[in-house]
Amino acid sequence: MQQNSSFEITQQTRRVSAGAMKEGEVDAEAPSAAMSFSYTFDSDFFENETSSDDLTPNTEACPLASLGPAAGLVLSVVLAAIFVLAIPGNVLVGWVIGTNQRALTPSDVYLFHLTVADGLLALVLPFFAVAFVRGWIFGDFLCKFLNIIMEANFYTSIIFLACISVDRYLVIVHTRELQQSRRRSCSRLLCAAVWAVGWTLALPALFNTATAVSLGGGRETWLCTESFHIGRPTAWRLATRGLLHVIGFLVPLVVMVTCYSITIAKLLHTRGFQKHQAMRVIMAVVIAFFLCWTPYHITLVVDTLLRAELLAPDCGVRRVVSVALVGTNSLALLHSCINPFLYAFVGRKFRSKMKLLLQRKFGRDRVSVSKRFSNLRVVLGRELLTSLEQRVHGARVTPPCSAVVPKGRSLWVHHAPAAAGACHVVKRVKESRGGAMDLKKEDGVEDAGAEVPQPPRQEPSENVQKVRTWKLSVIFLCFYGFMTSLKPGEAFITPNLLSPEKNFTREQVTNEITPVLTYSYMAVLVPTFLLTDLLRYKPVLILQALSQVVIWLIMLLGDQLLHMQLMEFFYGVTMACRVAYSSYIFSLVSPDLYQRVASYSRSSVLFGVFTSSVLGQLCLSLGNISYSSLSCVSLGFVSFGLLLAMFLPWPKRSLFFNRTKDPERLAASKSELDQMKPEPGAAPSAPAWRESVFVQMLLEVRNVVKTPSMRLWSLWWVFNSTGYYLVLFYVHILWSKVYPATENKHVYNGGVEAASTLLSAVTSFAAGFVKIRWKVWSELVIGIITAVQAVLLFIMGNTSDIWVCYISYVLFRGFYQFLVPIATFQIASSLTKELCALVFGINTFLGTILKSIINLIFSDRKGLGLDVHAQFLVYFIYFTVLTAVYLVCAVVVIVRHFRAQSGGQAEQPTERPTELTPVAAPAEPPSDGPDAKA
Repeated sequence: MQQNSSFEITQQTRRVSAGAMKEGEVDAEAPSAAMSFSYTFDSDFFENETSSDDLTPNTEACPLASLGPAAGLVLSVVLAAIFVLAIPGNVLVGWVIGTNQRALTPSDVYLFHLTVADGLLALVLPFFAVAFVRGWIFGDFLCKFLNIIMEANFYTSIIFLACISVDRYLVIVHTRELQQSRRRSCSRLLCAAVWAVGWTLALPALFNTATAVSLGGGRETWLCTESFHIGRPTAWRLATRGLLHVIGFLVPLVVMVTCYSITIAKLLHTRGFQKHQAMRVIMAVVIAFFLCWTPYHITLVVDTLLRAELLAPDCGVRRVVSVALVGTNSLALLHSCINPFLYAFVGRKFRSKMKLLLQRKFGRDRVSVSKRFSNLRVVLGRELLTSLEQRVHGARVTPPCSAVVPKGRSLWVHHAPAAAGACHVVKRVKESRGGAMDLKKEDGVEDAGAEVPQPPRQEPSENVQKVRTWKLSVIFLCFYGFMTSLKPGEAFITPNLLSPEKNFTREQVTNEITPVLTYSYMAVLVPTFLLTDLLRYKPVLILQALSQVVIWLIMLLGDQLLHMQLMEFFYGVTMACRVAYSSYIFSLVSPDLYQRVASYSRSSVLFGVFTSSVLGQLCLSLGNISYSSLSCVSLGFVSFGLLLAMFLPWPKRSLFFNRTKDPERLAASKSELDQMKPEPGAAPSAPAWRESVFVQMLLEVRNVVKTPSMRLWSLWWVFNSTGYYLVLFYVHILWSKVYPATENKHVYNGGVEAASTLLSAVTSFAAGFVKIRWKVWSELVIGIITAVQAVLLFIMGNTSDIWVCYISYVLFRGFYQFLVPIATFQIASSLTKELCALVFGINTFLGTILKSIINLIFSDRKGLGLDVHAQFLVYFIYFTVLTAVYLVCAVVVIVRHFRAQSGGQAEQPTERPTELTPVAAPAEPPSDGPDAKA
């Protein structure tokens, strides 16, 4: 919007001192006096200046009033509240409309575009909320860009409201003359035209620039104001604002009033309840439009006339207009969260669509359960009729009972001899989604009049509620993972430490600050892993969020070596607490959904890291903001993440210490070790210490390490992840030495991290389609990829071209992430989730110990204290040694394999059941086995 208050921000490179001008003196370069995006008006900084600006001649000095910090905080809270209300409401309306594309009316099309405009408008409000408190800290580019987005969607939404009024007028007044198909095609063309008009009206926001204003006492702040520095500024202002007033407000207002007046007149001649409801909705729409939009535009017209001196200059009026612009602008923005209620939720048609979609989305299990019961009754009926018919004719039944079950469902049936007369239904119908439904055992039917046995009914609403609960919990947790990954300053921590703002030397960062991260990670990893399970995740997630808040507070306020070392310590705590997030999601769902929800959580974190890197790079390169401002943005995101962590649901179970007590689950996961244990009272029980959780963990690990594939991929996880994370910890220091950028906008760490994250996601996805015999070729594949990584490390450590260094790093990360899902599958495919978490935890801890040893020897000041180039040479040697070991092992494995093939020896499986690994019962013939899947 073209606002003369806190929403129009410009940043110029010049500095303007408060009180530097004498009263009545002309300053042609001063910014617009009432157009700052700060909780204080420009009058705070130009108390002795004229009220005119670079757009109009000076007439008299007007010391304008200040809003004050309290008012700025209130306005910031108002914008935050509008954002919180507008985003979910518009997303819900857009989702409901978008899923019913075949039955859309023109009003639905306009309403969908209205929700898009209001949603985009709401997305930029957090930036302006921050500016009310801190001034404009986001740079000149974002000043222009965000104001263009705001103004375009501001006026686009107004025009779409007019389009909806026209369509309602046509539907009610000219019903017979309408052709639905023609109206729908015309509506799409009209929407494109509306968007074009809206973005055209927003082009004057390109004149927004930023100004650093001195507050006195060495303090300054930044304002974002409208400033025309071309041709005749007064003519430009009158022309642009005139278009906004006419096209963006007056024309839509006249159209709405005209259409709704005729519509109301038409409704007065009809009868029924729908007439009164439609009239109430129309009156609410018109009243809301007048209350929200009219005050702002009237105030803006008055301000335009004052600046053009078409009204007599008056300091009192100017002060009132400046204050009114702030309040009325917030009132106009409030319409973005009112629109979903006025145009969607009040309509019965929309509410019925929304209810139907929610039932389809969250009530699917209820329908699937009823369908499966129906299929079960059909199957049992057929089997019973066949059995009775054969018994009547004296036929002997040889085949066992069988049933055809729809795809995605499985039915367990007890196969009895034919003479028994019928089948026995045993135990359970396994759901394809979430849980199982228990069925009691039914005996055979002895007479023709017997009814088909019916399964016991369960309350469907209970199952639907459970499904709805875990879905909402998973969505909330994924949103939490995305928000906590939004730290735009994370990719620029090292440049920040080396910048004049912190002024640490490269040797301090390399040999005294960064090594603390590895030590703290090793120290807190095991306690965090155990406490995560014992405390059931949520306290550890809160600890992680608190640690992130502390990190960015230290980055903002700390300036000593000890402060930065403390920051690295809390960074290690944050890394150790990641196990709580990756494990928490498994406590929310049943085991058959583990793989799906794990992909959701991982994707949300990767998307958050990618978005964070891109946002940080845009802020530095295009917005030209400082590192401290970037730290402020990061602090805001992690503070919001801490708030989300407080509201995470508390899980009822965990993996080791708080296992579920469900007897069916325990019976289903019973292993051979469990079956070999004596019954109570049959024999003396084992000592209590052998039954402890820690001893059971050690027994599980002992069984796991006996499997060759487990050993291989676990060792890869330990050794290769060690080298990978060492490169990640020190590569930013290498970049700063290869290319010591003098300006923040030439530091591309965020862009490189975003590219590497994107490539990592692609290679991880591609790894799922690799089909080879991993038992034979694992060592060779690992050796080749490790060799490529060694070459990339050699290039990074010896090149003087920063772009070659960037590309090598991106490829290095991509190759590592290619093997991560393969290793995860190879380790976890034959283990339960409990044992899988234990194995990965031990592998991570061993890798952390190895990292700490390498850090202590080569990086720490108490060791060799090598510079970063020498360290990358060490990493190259490290990966070269690993390559040689992997290739030698590959040769041995391949030779043994082909010798076994040539000798005709069959490969025997090497699976070893463990206590936490379910062991399948030996298969028996269908006619004699106790249980078999039909």
